[in-house]
Amino acid sequence: VWNLLRVLVFLTAVWGLVMMPRGEKFYSNMKWFIPGLLWPAVLFCTWPKKKFAGLTLAITGMLYAVGVFYGTDLGIVNASYGFYFCVIGELIWLGQALQESSWKTSRRSRSVVLAGIGVLAVLLPMQLAYMRFFYDSFGNPARCDVKIQQGIMTGLRMEPEKADVYYGVLRDVEKNVPQGAKLLVLDILPYAYMLGDYTICAPAPWINNAADPQNELYYEKNPHLVPDYVFIADEKTGFANRTDTSAQALPDGCIKEMLLQPGVTAVKTESGTFYTLSKS
Repeated sequence: VWNLLRVLVFLTAVWGLVMMPRGEKFYSNMKWFIPGLLWPAVLFCTWPKKKFAGLTLAITGMLYAVGVFYGTDLGIVNASYGFYFCVIGELIWLGQALQESSWKTSRRSRSVVLAGIGVLAVLLPMQLAYMRFFYDSFGNPARCDVKIQQGIMTGLRMEPEKADVYYGVLRDVEKNVPQGAKLLVLDILPYAYMLGDYTICAPAPWINNAADPQNELYYEKNPHLVPDYVFIADEKTGFANRTDTSAQALPDGCIKEMLLQPGVTAVKTESGTFYTLSKS
């Protein structure tokens, strides 16, 4: 019975790694969830004499994941980082199991443990590294058949429609924002800042909420980082699903006030709207 349970745990971990989710919610970090959540099963299957180190890592990982998910705005994707600790705890238990006499006497049990170590220590990092370095990690790898040939993402593979969006951003940013200018990108498009060595004029390159009071505090403390250019990504380009990229459509806040000042010019492009506050 125990060997059957161990095989099921192993197969579940493999399934969690090789499954191909569909849709916008797919992300390479999600690969950590199923192997990480299997730590109770791994513990009971191995039941090593010294459980404390692995159990500390597993509980720490769970608390970290819950804390990130509920205590920040980073969401479930970044909460997955907590499961790194769970996986390390599982590896410790599996390694301990190999050292204990009860496992040495059973070739079948030893094979299951070695397979588990192989999955967690080899397959998981290799798959994540492959997805991170060769694919758009927000996309569906099965459809990432366009290899990027230009810009910061050269060499990565993307889904066709996302490749079109990337090339559009590359073209529109280059045309409307001078190299090295002070830029604010109002959406989750951090790569846009890297297209022309731009100065990031935001508390973080992930800024999306134009009404966040932190924005005003940031510019009060850093007046030299008030942007000269603002790029508001449109519905197909960004993650905010903005159908209206006009300044008037933004929620009240310092960014809206900034863009409604006299003399600000706006240029509508396929990627979104570019605002020029002052010529640099």
